[in-house]
Amino acid sequence: MSRNLHKSFEGETSAIIVGSLELLHHQYMKGNYAVKAHKVNQSGASSKEVGDIDIYSDGKFYYSIEVKDKNFNQYDVEHAFNKVLHNHGKKAAFIYGNQVKFNGESISRKVKEFENKGLFVLVQDINSHIRNILFRLPECTKQDFMNSLITTSESVNCKEQTKEWMVQLFSELQWESK
Repeated sequence: MSRNLHKSFEGETSAIIVGSLELLHHQYMKGNYAVKAHKVNQSGASSKEVGDIDIYSDGKFYYSIEVKDKNFNQYDVEHAFNKVLHNHGKKAAFIYGNQVKFNGESISRKVKEFENKGLFVLVQDINSHIRNILFRLPECTKQDFMNSLITTSESVNCKEQTKEWMVQLFSELQWESK
């Protein structure tokens, strides 16, 4: 999985992988969930978008995930979490890439601040997030994952370069799409 992250394509690969795994995870959950991944680096461009990946339960906004593949600060976290609160979300995640730098102390203060406001928050590196979701999936075949990647990459309208990278990676891994 981490091979997918070797090329960022301006954050598209990270957002597509997180969105794909959220899609797979919610397919197995009881309830009526919808996972909507949005075009990378344009979160909030539409009034219907809260974060990079928005999750709905029974048609109502439930939580959002912001995926950052570049350095960030407490204001980025505050902005993402405020959007979730403004849209009456219950939870918010901020997932960051492997090479990202940030001030852990200031981010921890923001986490506490938003938890005190009643928002359940998660700030986590992408590798831990991926492993956590894969661990919780009841089963996931290569084909399930590939189908989810394709669906998510189409929904975010990713760049042609990103699609070509995924096809090349599938070929190198000898995964065939059907």
